[in-house]
Amino acid sequence: MKRKLIILLAAAFLITSIGTFLPVSKAQACCSCKKEVQKGLERNWWEWASSTVKVMVSFFEGEFTTHKLFIAGMMWEDNILPSMMLMTEQLNSVAMQQMQIVGGYFDAENQLETQQLFQMEQAKIRKAYQPSQGVCEFGTSMKSLAASDRRSEITAVSLSERAIDRQAGNAFSSAYDGPTSDKESRVVQFAKKFCDVNDNNGGLDLLCDDLEDTPQRRNKDIDYARTLDDPWTLNVDFTDNELTNNEEEILALGSYLFGHQVFARAPSVSLRPEGNGLSGMQKKYMDARALMAKQSVARNSYNALAAAKSAGTPGSREFLVNILKELGVESVDDIKTMLGDDENDPTKKQVEPSYNAQMEILTKKLYQNPDFYTNLYDTPANVDRKTVALQAIGLMQKFDVFKSYLRQEAAVSTLLEMAVSDMQGDVENDLGRNEQ
Repeated sequence: MKRKLIILLAAAFLITSIGTFLPVSKAQACCSCKKEVQKGLERNWWEWASSTVKVMVSFFEGEFTTHKLFIAGMMWEDNILPSMMLMTEQLNSVAMQQMQIVGGYFDAENQLETQQLFQMEQAKIRKAYQPSQGVCEFGTSMKSLAASDRRSEITAVSLSERAIDRQAGNAFSSAYDGPTSDKESRVVQFAKKFCDVNDNNGGLDLLCDDLEDTPQRRNKDIDYARTLDDPWTLNVDFTDNELTNNEEEILALGSYLFGHQVFARAPSVSLRPEGNGLSGMQKKYMDARALMAKQSVARNSYNALAAAKSAGTPGSREFLVNILKELGVESVDDIKTMLGDDENDPTKKQVEPSYNAQMEILTKKLYQNPDFYTNLYDTPANVDRKTVALQAIGLMQKFDVFKSYLRQEAAVSTLLEMAVSDMQGDVENDLGRNEQ
């Protein structure tokens, strides 16, 4: 369609300008021969083999063919198409390279995020598991606390058993024969170990002629402050068969404080049953045992205090010594006085810190050291561990206070019972008379 349109346009152009392109024929000169001229022109234009139209058509077809070959072959196939193919290949390569770069960015981002996560977790682990001297102080200071607590319980039971044996006149006790043997043994002990010749206006020189040269023990059988209240640790251990100075002093002081006057021993014959009821001596003996029970309640607090300060078990002494040195206690004698080490004791054995001494340091002395507060500039995990340790120590202290309340409650209950015992007896007598 395009080809025909081009031919028609070319023909119209040639017709309008035929006079310019065609040579003037002889027949044209003759005006009378127009038809001949017209026929000649038509033949010259259309019919001859070399007519203008055919020549033009052939020319234009050749030109168009040449142009088509130039455009399709030389320009497109030989130049444009290979260039575009190369460009497409280059663009694909660049695009793939760009995607590889973008993928590398994504890989790098994931890798960096993963490394950052690992580093954060490593930092958390280092913070959480960083060794802390402050945390170790709690662990080492209470290393033997549980064992010392258990040993103090044994000491309390032993003191209670000894007091009951003395009051009940058990065999092989100092009061086996009643007040006479009890006071005689106590006088002998006083004159030999606790006597102070300056007492009684210097009139004890005859009584204390066999006094041992131990001035530090003078009057310790009646001095509650020096004997029990002031020391942190006492060389008291009833699990062995060796009698120490502190054990003698605690037992002597307890004898003066509770049950100074023991009961007279009833003859065994007088305790023989008479008939179906109780004899008079049997009733008195039961009343005496009731009074012993009340005394044991009051004496229980004394036994608990002495037991808490009794010698503990090995394990924490060297650490407690270092804590006291950091607090400024440089004197070895002062440290021994606090933690317990009587050089004048005949046993000469190493005294381990008591439950009371360990709790004294854990609940009070440890926090008087400024290093404790500077060590709180620590990792959050270690601060949390210290907080838990302080809570545990607080619970132990509260439990000790709770046991003290229980002893106080038992003592108050006993006092109330004694206060109403007379009234109870009156009520029982009235009920008996009414029944009769």
